[in-house]
Amino acid sequence: MTPPTRTRSLLLAAGAALLFGAAAHAQPSVPAPATECDRLAQPPRSFFGPRLPTFADGVPAERVDAPAARAACARAMAEWPRETRFVAYAARAAEIAGEEAEAAALFRRAAEAGDLFARLSLGRMTMFGLGGVREDHPAAIRLIRAAAEGGLPEAQATLARMLWFGAGGAERDEAAVVR
Repeated sequence: MTPPTRTRSLLLAAGAALLFGAAAHAQPSVPAPATECDRLAQPPRSFFGPRLPTFADGVPAERVDAPAARAACARAMAEWPRETRFVAYAARAAEIAGEEAEAAALFRRAAEAGDLFARLSLGRMTMFGLGGVREDHPAAIRLIRAAAEGGLPEAQATLARMLWFGAGGAERDEAAVVR
């Protein structure tokens, strides 16, 4: 095999590996089915809007049975360890139970895995320095913006208010609010 042909073969093989590797990673994972964690700890459907998936009707914070929700979410996390929504809902239940440090750690874990609800929640905790999270307005804005750009209506509304009023050190930007 001549050097140019060998180089071309290696490039084709590398390209095929990248192509097929990307295709394997691009396949959507199948979400876990609805569980008691969803039923007991998920925020109301309206929080997520019509475009984002929900698995239960959801519960307003004041009606969450925190001990039952925490137990249900612990079971769901054990059964489906890669399902970030269970981590985020466990964090919500911990926060409602007054366990802010635990909530912050769980929200961070889910946010780093891309969960939009967790990004918004961790952003709020970061904005106000709750749960042992260091108050950091630019980091909070980045988290909330990421959730908003992901399509979470509550994050979009929160970011719009921050931009409208210049809250948390956000530069007041009325034009960005209407975009």
